[in-house]
Parts: sequence; C-alpha cells; structure tokens
Amino acid sequence: NLTSLATTRTTAPASKLMFPTGNIPYTGLQIIYGLVHCTRDSSLAYCKQCLDTTRSRIPKTCDTAHGCEIAMGSCRVRYDTELFYDPPPPNSSPPSN
Repeated sequence: NLTSLATTRTTAPASKLMFPTGNIPYTGLQIIYGLVHCTRDSSLAYCKQCLDTTRSRIPKTCDTAHGCEIAMGSCRVRYDTELFYDPPPPNSSPPSN
C-alpha cells in the first residue's frame, strides 16, 4: 500500500531509492500500482512529513478515482489501476560456463 511505500522511501538512503513503486490487489483481478517520490534535496524527515501530508489528502482529492496523483513541494504520491512505471528487471541468472 502507499503507506508501506512511503515508509520504505523514508527509511532507505536517498541515493538508493528515489522512486519506490509497488502494487496491491484491489478487486478480483484488478491491481493498484503506486509510486511515492521525494526530490534528492529533501531530508528523510522532511520527505516523511511531506508524504504523510500528501497521502492524507488522497481521500478528499481523489475520491473514488481509479488513478490519482498529488504533488506537494518536494514530494508526490501517485496510484493507478494501469501500470505507469517500468517494472524492475527480473533477477538475472548467473552466467553458465
């Protein structure tokens, strides 16, 4: 969920995880894809505060939309029922000899 994505972002080193993404089952076969982001110049404390504030605006701003994006200053939260980011590459196998 967006809360765990934001928690991941605010506990990881800024250089390692600038665009954490994830997905959760929604209804039946439908999936919700999510992304949280803070700019590199944001401290972890500011990033967490910004993302918490942004996430709290989702119910009022997005209502029942299947997708929504809220940006505030140096952070943004986005979700959608359509995949909007490139999935990470699959784990590669070690080279065979």
